[in-house]
Amino acid sequence: MPFEKFESPVEKKLERVEEEEKGREKIKDFIKETSENLKKEGVPVTEDCHIDIRAFSEIYPEKIIEKDQELVRDYMSEWYPGLSEEEIKKEKLKTDGEKLEMLITAIFAKNLGEDFIVARTSLYDDIKNKIDNIILEKETGNIVCALDEVAEISGERLEKKKNEILKERNIKEKGGKLKYGLKVEKDKKGKPKIFLSKIDSIPVFYLALDDKRINQAIENLIPSLEEKSEYEGKLFSYFKSSLNAQIWYLELDQRLHPFLKERLSAFKKSLQEFKK
Repeated sequence: MPFEKFESPVEKKLERVEEEEKGREKIKDFIKETSENLKKEGVPVTEDCHIDIRAFSEIYPEKIIEKDQELVRDYMSEWYPGLSEEEIKKEKLKTDGEKLEMLITAIFAKNLGEDFIVARTSLYDDIKNKIDNIILEKETGNIVCALDEVAEISGERLEKKKNEILKERNIKEKGGKLKYGLKVEKDKKGKPKIFLSKIDSIPVFYLALDDKRINQAIENLIPSLEEKSEYEGKLFSYFKSSLNAQIWYLELDQRLHPFLKERLSAFKKSLQEFKK
């Protein structure tokens, strides 16, 4: 009987680190490809799929945009002191939060198809308005929802996020808002066209996943918009179930603002049409 190769704890740890590094590179490259596709549709995004606020020069004065960019740089310098912009990107990609944002972008982009636009919000809106992703429906032109992620599936942090989003942001604050948002309108030929605009009264939802499942999902991710792994399908179903549960919860609250309620209804219909 042949002997099994013995691996020391150090060797196993090095293998795990190497696998995680491969996974980070894979999802980074896929998000870059997704960004290129969005740009072809007229969506101004950076290579990591964030809405690019530099494209809003006809919406806001240059000094406002510069001020907002400076705010982002200040926050990044505080979180990652002494690092260059490129070094910060590499360090961010090691965090569960960044990986989860990219993963959700990838899973929804692959499963929603050509009828929807899935993008990460600008870094400004990510920081100031606490929204990580947006989903737009091309046919209606609606931002059907905004997403805020949390890399936990239980515990105090998740409970705090639930309360903040379902009770505070959707009920008390009447939904989320974006300073650097998108909307879709049809041109004279009936084709959808992207417009840049401030948006408010957006239904906000949280999506939760722990670090183990984040890494498993990235490992099972097929870096193609045309193909999906079985794991990806199950993860998308999990996300859909979570969104549906939150919609049902919000619909029970009579304090929900009429306009937000209207958008919730549209999103509920969209959920039913999402690809399986």
